[in-house]
Amino acid sequence: MIKYATSFSIGIQEVEITRETEHMIVYDFRGQERREKKRSEYKNYFDTWQDAKEFLERKYTNKKARAEINLADANKELAKVKALTA
Repeated sequence: MIKYATSFSIGIQEVEITRETEHMIVYDFRGQERREKKRSEYKNYFDTWQDAKEFLERKYTNKKARAEINLADANKELAKVKALTA
């Protein structure tokens, strides 16, 4: 069975899994059975490539929005600093 994984890198990896539960996947890694959560801070597994892509789009849209808010705050603070007088 194929799942599609996203991690810290910008990309989608196809993973052959041997079985799954509601919250875990199991796959073979160098002859050893390996288990991982389907959702974590590091890696997320999806049933379709499109689901994985949509997840990455949401993730980086949110990251961009946070950066824009931080930039606006920094610009306001810089303006205050420049307005300081002795």
